Amino acid sequence: MTDKTELDIANQYFRLAIEYTKQTKLDQAIEAYHSAILIDSEQASIYNNLGLLYAQKGNLFKAVQSYLKAIQITPDFSIAHNNLGLVYLQQGQPSPAIKAFQKGIRTNPNDSSLHHNLGCAYQTHGSLEEAISEFERVIELDPKNANAYFNIGSILEQQGHLENALFMYQEAVNRAPNDKNPHYNLGNTLARLGKFTEAIFAFQKTIQIDPNFVSAHYNMGFIYAKQKKRALAITAYQKAVKLNPNDASTYYNLGFLYAEQNEPSIAIEWYNQAIQIEPDFDDANFNLGNAYTKRENYEQAVAAYRREIKINPSHTAALTNLGLVYYKQGKINEAIETLSQTLEINVNHEKANKYLRYFKQRQSVEVRLN
Repeated sequence: MTDKTELDIANQYFRLAIEYTKQTKLDQAIEAYHSAILIDSEQASIYNNLGLLYAQKGNLFKAVQSYLKAIQITPDFSIAHNNLGLVYLQQGQPSPAIKAFQKGIRTNPNDSSLHHNLGCAYQTHGSLEEAISEFERVIELDPKNANAYFNIGSILEQQGHLENALFMYQEAVNRAPNDKNPHYNLGNTLARLGKFTEAIFAFQKTIQIDPNFVSAHYNMGFIYAKQKKRALAITAYQKAVKLNPNDASTYYNLGFLYAEQNEPSIAIEWYNQAIQIEPDFDDANFNLGNAYTKRENYEQAVAAYRREIKINPSHTAALTNLGLVYYKQGKINEAIETLSQTLEINVNHEKANKYLRYFKQRQSVEVRLN
């Protein structure tokens, strides 16, 4: 049994640990809590706070042990159940997280954060209907909770219920107008519904809140490209590249836009940058070959098409275009052989059949002339 003097000393260590925590001196805070435990080992709040510190330091095993000890001392400690569930989620263990949150709710059924976290655990677990029920309970308890609307929206979007997801995202936006994520997901859903003008507005709002939101710039570029607004698409993709210079698909999309504008030299630069990042990017290699062909740089075109065929041996368009380039180089035998490979894959390939007949006729004429 601990006497009053010892309890006072334990409380001093407890207060000292809190001060260290405020100063982000986590190791000293942990040491102070352990000093308190040596004197009084039956204070659940000490173990709960230790769990928070261990979790902050990334030591999730010790965090779990601390929370379990807190719960052992005080079984109805809903905060400890909640914190334990959060650590289980960090560990990728939704099943024990669900049980932890449920135990917390039994003690504190009107805690909206517990219902929210249980919803997140169900969502991670793949129990989507249960997740929606929990988020709906959050809305009952806290109608201003934007995250609950957002999470329901993300589940409905995942399920393909786009109109309903749209409603939920809009409700989230109404409650948290300065949160970029509801605006961004709203934009994605609008785009999937073909409402491109509204989607652009949502992405612009996202970027207004966070100018460095790469995906919003990228998606704006994608929509502008679909609308054939190439100049705006190029501007959006260039901003995305500046923010994330390691995304091969953005370089590729820029190359494709310049190719569409009949600027193969610029397209070649962008395709090459995409391939430098992702050498096996088959569309980039194929379209690089097309751009070199347009420039009449046939050796480079052959190299690009060969790389593409090595990546994707059944790419009939690459084989056919390679055959046409061989013909332009005066290599009629190689052209015929390559087009024949196309027809081995697809006997009905219209373009390959057409040019193969033509090349064989030319070959026959050349033989007779010789």
